[in-house]
Amino acid sequence: MGPQKGLAKTRVLVFACCSAALIVFAASAYFYTGIGPYDVPPKSRELDKTIAESKALGLPMTKEELIGPAPAADKNAAPTVIGAITALEKKVSTKAVKGVDVNAGNILEQGAEGQARRDKVAGLSPELDVVVAGLKGRPKWYIDRDYDMFTELQFPELAQVKNAGKLFVARSVLRARHGDVKGSLTDFVACRQLARHIAQEPTMISMLVAIAIDYMAIASVPYIADEWKDSPPRLAELEESITDTSEPFDILPALRGEFYFALSTTRNLSALGGIKALTSSGMDRENVPPLDPSTVVRTGLPNGMFERASLDVIARNWNTVFESLKNKKQPYRDWSGPLTKWSKIAESRFRTSEILALVLAPTYSGIDTTLTGSDAYQNVALAFIRCMEYRAKNHRWPSSLKEVNADLSDPLANGKPIQAVFAPGSLTVWSVGRNHVDDGGEIRGPNHKTADDIALRWPPRKK
Repeated sequence: MGPQKGLAKTRVLVFACCSAALIVFAASAYFYTGIGPYDVPPKSRELDKTIAESKALGLPMTKEELIGPAPAADKNAAPTVIGAITALEKKVSTKAVKGVDVNAGNILEQGAEGQARRDKVAGLSPELDVVVAGLKGRPKWYIDRDYDMFTELQFPELAQVKNAGKLFVARSVLRARHGDVKGSLTDFVACRQLARHIAQEPTMISMLVAIAIDYMAIASVPYIADEWKDSPPRLAELEESITDTSEPFDILPALRGEFYFALSTTRNLSALGGIKALTSSGMDRENVPPLDPSTVVRTGLPNGMFERASLDVIARNWNTVFESLKNKKQPYRDWSGPLTKWSKIAESRFRTSEILALVLAPTYSGIDTTLTGSDAYQNVALAFIRCMEYRAKNHRWPSSLKEVNADLSDPLANGKPIQAVFAPGSLTVWSVGRNHVDDGGEIRGPNHKTADDIALRWPPRKK
């Protein structure tokens, strides 16, 4: 019995050792190859090749590559414009009109409030004139920001620029009322130019503010047109001003900025408080000191295995986007699909290398729809003004949008034409809006909380 027991023990020991070796081998293979959710090692090793592809596609590796060389001073509108709007905001803060809200829909209202709005615009006209002069002949918008501090970067002038846009459209309507055609159209054009200038900055926030300013300009069209409703030549000039400023927004600078933001974040993840701080509501950053610009890593690739693996996933997806865009002309509209698709896949797989990529991904589809909405609003405005011109010439509405070459496409309705309703004393032209549902030309408001059409009406609704 003794030898048999010894043999049994030996067999058990051999089996245990083989099992342990097999487990160790499987674990090593699992760790090394990235099979399953833990795929950090292989992704980390693949980063150099992925980044080489990114470089070939022109993606920025340094701040200098992101923003490019500084333009000549006489081509850069930013210093003059920012100086003027800063002076404008300072003047508002010291005046009694500080809390007076001004926009295209309320500038002509009667009573003390309407007069206060007009007084505000008149008092700020010198600064607005400087903005106009600063934009003229200066096609570039260049600010030398420290984009390696992206997570702590502030854009204080964007709110000021938006306020200036509101003042421009209000003054445009006011000048239209007083018969100052040149001045009215100058302000309308300045508002749209301002939007396209700040859109040159490589950030999504700049792009979104630019679109918001452009929306304000387009929304002022019915108010200006109402003042000139019986003058075909003036309405024709307004149409020309719309077409002359119709250059579509270029999303490419903002996309380059989003890539660089991810690159900078992975380079400095530890200094930012790690993945925990980035995935929380901000509470975990309370004990993390602000980034010291002198210690920020500004070149090269991250060294940590997790950071490298995360950047590999991020860069691969951006490479897909930029590969799809490299042979396309403006407007860039096919960029969000690959990122949205990847996000859905990553959310279902829960791989370690994809955690940070999901944290850093903005809502791409929402921004894409906002850009498409900008195109739709442009077409709505052109159709609207062509109908107004026809009425001024013929004292009646056209029989259809097609009759006045206004059956323009609605990009939010898969390219179907935008729509219009003609009534004896009114006109409504609309796009189905960002929810892609036709609400009959109704926009969101107290009485229509679910409506989401993009519409222009005459007579315009006073706000």
